[in-house]
Amino acid sequence: MSTEVQGYIDQGSEPDSTWEIARLSVQKHLQIPPTLPRVVKTGWEGLTSQDDFLKLVGGARVNAGCLLSAAQIMNDGRKPNFGDVVNALNTLGMGYASVVMAVNTLTRRFLKSKPAPLWKSVLKEMMSSIEIGYILGSKVSGFGSAAGALMGFAEHAGLLMLCMDDPKAFKEWRFQSQRAGRLGRKVEVGFFGCEPYQVAALTIQALGFGVESAVGTALGVGRLSPEHLAKDDRINCWRAAVVWIDSLKRGRDFPAQSSMRDFFKEITPSKDSATKNLTLGVLYTEVAKVKNNGSDWTWHLPLPSYDATQEEWKLN
Repeated sequence: MSTEVQGYIDQGSEPDSTWEIARLSVQKHLQIPPTLPRVVKTGWEGLTSQDDFLKLVGGARVNAGCLLSAAQIMNDGRKPNFGDVVNALNTLGMGYASVVMAVNTLTRRFLKSKPAPLWKSVLKEMMSSIEIGYILGSKVSGFGSAAGALMGFAEHAGLLMLCMDDPKAFKEWRFQSQRAGRLGRKVEVGFFGCEPYQVAALTIQALGFGVESAVGTALGVGRLSPEHLAKDDRINCWRAAVVWIDSLKRGRDFPAQSSMRDFFKEITPSKDSATKNLTLGVLYTEVAKVKNNGSDWTWHLPLPSYDATQEEWKLN
């Protein structure tokens, strides 16, 4: 696995052995079809036509049925026919389809590890973050709903890996972080030998989404502000999205840091109390529905519902 992410972030710093621990964890547990990263990269970066992308999807060992579910096309659980996959891709677009396939594949890998009973709440929290990210991205031209969904997934991608790596440590980490908020580096390294942001970034990179989104994941999830990346908007757009999603999830109107709060012009809060940012108001309304009710998206699951998945996969 490439060390480009570490090189971007730790430029000129002392060697950090925790990155190697994170890399080994991802390498051990990210047992996915080897064709998936190529399919994801091709679709995510728009490197081919839709017809050729469909051929890649058809030739890869991925669950194309999740695309139908995400596009709200009825499917009886059997291998979807070509026409339905075409319709799903027309609805989703190649970028978002890449996110859906990556999330579905990693979720299947997570479930195969026979996780503890907390698996439902972990996945439900992940899907709420993904939907909030999708909503956020849909309000920002030049970023988009697919990118927002990816950044909603980013932190949770790392958490799924850590749960597979050491379920007991993950359970205690989760309990402490829910009770006390963000934990310090020393505590997190004590639990996992590395920090969650490192695993998240390397997972995003390994899935095929590229170095820039992976570095942005690390900066956002880890709350890092390396001086040499302070003005790199290619990376900071990903970082800003992660920070915005986290703020919205926590019931805050916007990030506290001004550079992140004002990064996306369409949703920058008005500085004039007499006027309102209408786009931001719509964002709050749509996000509130997800926060109050949870996401009802189930395209990440191997079966149409949590109960059906639990029964068929013999999960606790």
